[in-house]
Amino acid sequence: MIPRITSLLLLFFAVIYLMETASIPVDPWSEDDLMNSRSLPYFYALSLIACLLLSVFHEHVQINLNHDSIKLFKILTALGLILFLLKSLGLWLSLAILIAANMYILGYKKPVSLIAISMTFPILGWFIVEKMLTVVIPI
Repeated sequence: MIPRITSLLLLFFAVIYLMETASIPVDPWSEDDLMNSRSLPYFYALSLIACLLLSVFHEHVQINLNHDSIKLFKILTALGLILFLLKSLGLWLSLAILIAANMYILGYKKPVSLIAISMTFPILGWFIVEKMLTVVIPI
């Protein structure tokens, strides 16, 4: 069970995240669009706030992490390490490493399949985004 203080702290950070989302620059030509660079962060922040408000005011909400907390910590560590690898390795190779690391952490240990699956999605993403759509992601 998550203590109320933890939920309140997460709620505090979610509100700060929501306020920071308002400072994301929007291109002049996309200000009036339904979806722009602020849409997804707004959705994340509002979803997190809604879930946290439910957990704060609902007495019977219980989240039990038990032995999965170690896996969660490993996944969060892998995600943090990828942030450092982005600049040196680039987006697509970093994404492949992240997928492979998460698959390994979650128990998928077949090396050929692990490498094939973790390389398929970044290659498809690179082909669709950078080659077909001609959008260069400057990372």
